[in-house]
Amino acid sequence: MPDPCAICQLHADPAQRQAHEIGRGALWLLRHHPEPAPLAGWLLLDARRHLGGPLAFTDPEAAAWGPAVRHASQLVQRLTGCERVYAIAFGEGAPHLHLHLIPRCVADPASAAWSVADLYRAVAAGERLPADPSRVRELVAAARQLVEPALLGGGGEEARELDRADRATPARGGRRAAEARLAQIDPARYGASRNHLDGAVTRLSPYIRHGVLTLAEVREAVFARLREHGMRGEHRGPLEGSRAPLQGELFDDQARARGAGLEASATSGHGWSPAQRRAGEKLIAELGWRDYWQRLWLQLGDGIWHDQEPLKTGHPAAAYAPRLPADLAAAATGLACMDAFAAELMETGWLHNHARMWLAAYVVHWRRVRWQAGARWFLQHLLDGDPASNNLSWQWVA
Repeated sequence: MPDPCAICQLHADPAQRQAHEIGRGALWLLRHHPEPAPLAGWLLLDARRHLGGPLAFTDPEAAAWGPAVRHASQLVQRLTGCERVYAIAFGEGAPHLHLHLIPRCVADPASAAWSVADLYRAVAAGERLPADPSRVRELVAAARQLVEPALLGGGGEEARELDRADRATPARGGRRAAEARLAQIDPARYGASRNHLDGAVTRLSPYIRHGVLTLAEVREAVFARLREHGMRGEHRGPLEGSRAPLQGELFDDQARARGAGLEASATSGHGWSPAQRRAGEKLIAELGWRDYWQRLWLQLGDGIWHDQEPLKTGHPAAAYAPRLPADLAAAATGLACMDAFAAELMETGWLHNHARMWLAAYVVHWRRVRWQAGARWFLQHLLDGDPASNNLSWQWVA
């Protein structure tokens, strides 16, 4: 099975589309560099179909490439006021054509020639501050008003077919895809940004749900990243003083085996610095929650479909409708945010955790629908639809 293409996955990722995409046509897609971006206004022009470069162009692609590059370059200049625009494409890391369009500002030495490559590496390594995310968002919003879709390949049936394909789930099945995704986790960024729709979530849940990855494997990958974090300069000696409850306990080998329900680590005797604990505790805690839901399911059985606590509103169960409203199932409520969440759920099989909670709250508390109807709806569509995590989370919202 070939390795999943990072660019194809990015094109299909709803969070990336919302955060960084500027426009797409039948042939090309224009987007801002994802965070952390080396420079505000650093755009990328991608081929919509999976191809390595101009050698693979069809005649229509060859004819359309020049005007698309010119338009995108002019857009970079208009957004940033730069004097020149560098155009660079290598395709070694991801063999899918993506042309970097980099603003060269004479007043900024870091944007000059080879210096910009040093800047790119330094930002990626966390040695230099990235572009201000708020400035990036401003430029993306402005670019969306200025881009001309016709110069990205226009519309028509070919574009609609590509859009339908891109709305398919960004997840790729199989062990190799799971390992590739696991290798990309960043516990510190996850902890800092997981509550944002464009945060650095892991997207590992489908692989865990279907047994491609175990909780213990994910835990060990987190610990490996924390050890790397320590090797880059953090103190890695034994912790002093008392250990914090819950999340902190998950860092202790005996406690992991005893309390978290995760298999004992093959690597024992870690000493974690406070910085390492802070970097990893949120992701480790989420693994603990997943294990907790599974243990409750073992205890409750089919009881996970019944109320395990009183409804938070105080209303009787009879006050709630037993079925999902038709407009919600069609993503046509008229509320843009809820319709977008419902459409993403049904088209991609995935939703950010906070979007799930907001949508569940809308179903239960605004539309007065039984949480079980919402839970069934989610399980019909979620690739990571786990009855324990899903149902008990809906019960928590209700």
